[in-house]
Amino acid sequence: MTVNGKTRQQDMAQNMHFKIDEIISYISTYIKLDDGDLILTGTPDGVGPVVSGDKVAAYGKIKG
Repeated sequence: MTVNGKTRQQDMAQNMHFKIDEIISYISTYIKLDDGDLILTGTPDGVGPVVSGDKVAAYGKIKG
C-alpha cells in the first residue's frame, strides 16, 4: 500500500493474525458491506495515520 506515492506497507496476507474471510465475516455481523468498501486492518510495520486528502493505492496478487 502506498500513501501519497510512498510505500507504507508491504507484506503477505498469510502473515496476518486473522484470515481475510474471518475479518469479513466478523465485520458483516455488525454492518452491511457493499462493493467498493475498504477494510483497513493495518499491520505492525508501517502503521500510520491516513488523513483527508491523502492518496492511497493498494494492490495485491492472488496465488493459485
